[in-house]
Amino acid sequence: MAVIFLLTPTSDEERIRKVAHLGSGFIYYVSVTGVTGARSSVAENVFSDVQKIRNRVTLPVVVGFGISDPAQAGSIASVADGVVVGSALVRQFEQFSGKELHTKLSTMVSALKAGIAA
Repeated sequence: MAVIFLLTPTSDEERIRKVAHLGSGFIYYVSVTGVTGARSSVAENVFSDVQKIRNRVTLPVVVGFGISDPAQAGSIASVADGVVVGSALVRQFEQFSGKELHTKLSTMVSALKAGIAA
């Protein structure tokens, strides 16, 4: 079982070193401070922060928190090894059920995949 550590915009050099030494699987970079949830844009610091982390760890870096649409997913995918979309998908479970939920989720995941591929 992999040990997945989190890094955030407030993680200092010592935390990054510890995570690089102790982590396995991948590093999860929480792209914003605060609570999770869909955001209207990607935080500007994500790109430089992911590069800083990449320079210090050998594990893949995935980014999550606030990513909600194909453009954001594609933007993050240009610098990260993976993209985590949570709240935007959970919202579909809150609004729909049954076959309609399946259709909405399929459409959303396909759009996110296309955004990442672009």
